[in-house]
Amino acid sequence: MGAGLLFSRGPSAGAGSTPAGGIVEGVATESVTPDQARIDFGETVDSIGGGVDAVGARLGAVVRALWAQGMASGATKPTGINLVPEVAPGNPETIAGYPARESLAVTVANLGAVGADIDRAMAAGANAIEGITFLPAHP
Repeated sequence: MGAGLLFSRGPSAGAGSTPAGGIVEGVATESVTPDQARIDFGETVDSIGGGVDAVGARLGAVVRALWAQGMASGATKPTGINLVPEVAPGNPETIAGYPARESLAVTVANLGAVGADIDRAMAAGANAIEGITFLPAHP
C-alpha cells in the first residue's frame, strides 16, 4: 500500500499572525490479490421466430449445468437481453426478424475452477464469452 500526504497553509492575514486555514490532500493505493472471477457469457440465437424463448432456454441450460456441479444459485445472474431488428436480404425496408442476445454473469468463487466452468457453460449452450474479470470477494 502506498500513501502520500500534502499540507499547505492558506493565505495568512499578515506577518506574525495565525494562518487563516489549511488544505490537506491525500492519495492512497492498495493492491489486493483476486480470489474470485466474474465470467460474462453470451448467447445469440439468430432464429426469426421464438428467438427470445430459444435464447432463454439455452442460458437456462447453462445455469442448470453450473448448479449441477455445486455452484451456488446466487452466483449466476442474467444481466440483459437485446433484440435488434434484422432487415430482409435485398429489401432494407422489411424487417425479417429480431435475433436475440442474452447475457449471463457467473461468479466463480474458486479460481482453480474457472476453466472447467467455462468448458461446462460452453458445452451446455453458451456461445460467447464476453469477458472475464478477476476481483476480490470483499473489496
